[in-house]
Amino acid sequence: MSVVRFSSIVIAAALALGTTQSAEAGTKVSKSGGVSIDVPDAWKVSGTDRLVGIADPDRHMGLLLFIVDKSDAEKVLTGIDKQLAKTATDIRWSKKTKPIKLNGMKGMSRDGSATMDGKEVLTTEMFLGPTGTGKAIVAFAGADPGWLKSHGAELLATFKSIKPVE
Repeated sequence: MSVVRFSSIVIAAALALGTTQSAEAGTKVSKSGGVSIDVPDAWKVSGTDRLVGIADPDRHMGLLLFIVDKSDAEKVLTGIDKQLAKTATDIRWSKKTKPIKLNGMKGMSRDGSATMDGKEVLTTEMFLGPTGTGKAIVAFAGADPGWLKSHGAELLATFKSIKPVE
């Protein structure tokens, strides 16, 4: 399945960057980023203090959180597009970004889709800041449309749980 491959790429990217943690879900805190996220119990979490990879147990959804200096956010967004192009085709992003405000942070989001292994994957990316340490968050997620029908509320609650911490 295409999203299995996608979420495997998400987890591999998180594991490839420096010292990693692999854990069950719960509240995850990035000390250097000054931000936390609540992850559903059955989901898997891997990564570092500045890059977190999250996947549902069956790997129908993958989520990456990058903690970056605000000046590097555009480079990270461009890098996501380049990485996605290596494994997906027919990549489409909404022409309009949506302004968002989340737990005192401001930013933007945009939705999209892509094709992996002949199957549709729905995508979203988000930029938020400042965090509790003045950093920015770049988040990227991809999921199987069928998975979203039954688990979309969980994913939305996870995104909404992102908040700055001291």
